[in-house]
Amino acid sequence: MPLMDRKSARRDNAVTVRARCGRCERVVAEVHGPDADTPTTYWSPPGAFGLLPRVGLAVRWPCRCGSNYPIRAEKLEAAFRAAAGRSRRRDRVIRLPADLRG
Repeated sequence: MPLMDRKSARRDNAVTVRARCGRCERVVAEVHGPDADTPTTYWSPPGAFGLLPRVGLAVRWPCRCGSNYPIRAEKLEAAFRAAAGRSRRRDRVIRLPADLRG
């Protein structure tokens, strides 16, 4: 898959959900998907872009405040579906780690 930037990821996917640090509220990543059920890619500062991991694997999203979130794929998918179903785009947010416990 060719490298994408944030703008391309937003343009090429119907749904974008922001992942915010649970401590300082900074955006640590965006998760993109073609629909509200299927997250496929992510973007995180300073421009890293990649495919989401398969079940059982994790992606790490560090924040400038020192928090570091290793997010397991199955929990991220569930949180993405819940956030993507919100009607207003500005409400499509995952709070890390609160939305991923369980």
